[in-house]
Amino acid sequence: MNCTDERGSRWFLGSGLSLVFLLWAGFGCGGGGYSGSSDNATESAGGGDGGAAYTIVLAQYTQIGSDYQAQELMLHAKKVLKTEDIWLLNEKNGLYVNYGHFSSQTGAIEREFERVKKIYYDQIQAGPYQFCFIREIPRSSAPPAPPEWNLLQNRCAATLEIGCYFNVPEENYFSRKEDAIQAVKSLRQAGEQAFYIHGNFESRIYIGCVSKAADAEKKLKTLQQKNPYRYENGGLVYSVIHNQNNQRIRIPNPSVIRYVEDIRRDLSF
Repeated sequence: MNCTDERGSRWFLGSGLSLVFLLWAGFGCGGGGYSGSSDNATESAGGGDGGAAYTIVLAQYTQIGSDYQAQELMLHAKKVLKTEDIWLLNEKNGLYVNYGHFSSQTGAIEREFERVKKIYYDQIQAGPYQFCFIREIPRSSAPPAPPEWNLLQNRCAATLEIGCYFNVPEENYFSRKEDAIQAVKSLRQAGEQAFYIHGNFESRIYIGCVSKAADAEKKLKTLQQKNPYRYENGGLVYSVIHNQNNQRIRIPNPSVIRYVEDIRRDLSF
């Protein structure tokens, strides 16, 4: 896995594979037979049971490399359940596909749970899938950081992306959020205007904040010259090209100017 913006090939596969992916999930209860929409899918995440929040787990993937399947299931469930409140949570014990945010584990979530778990697949007349379950949403595993360190909490129109962190389960590495926060802290101590964003799978690092998009190229080019490379998990990543003599040349991946409005529109990384 690497931190790129090539999500067209990385995340999304043909829609014809979505049914297969649904059947591969460790647990599953979504499908094509549901025609209604829920009024209860999104409630306040606070309140009830001492401030706890709950969700319906549609699927849990425990095998490494299940990102594609989980993403396909999420997209399929959004269409089937007619809601945008389908979201992913990546933890040490698996990748969860979740439905809704509920302030209590009784009442609205119970009614929605009973309805969702009886969904059939029209395509194969199978089901109902009884394996989805209600779960308390874990507290954020991200270490505390000042709000102004989060790029989206600032009035920036453009910035420079210089790196990212992502978990590597096969190497027992799960501290991408902690390391991203530490990277921002170190950059700020060195005098940089540094920020982070935690995505579903990656934590990305940025420096610089231009308030007007029209000024981005001019003002960030100088910063990019001083910070020409983009790091992944603290190390450089290289692209390989061949020169006229067919010799292999390794070139470090460059830092990238990003427009914050584009980032806000797509936080699926």
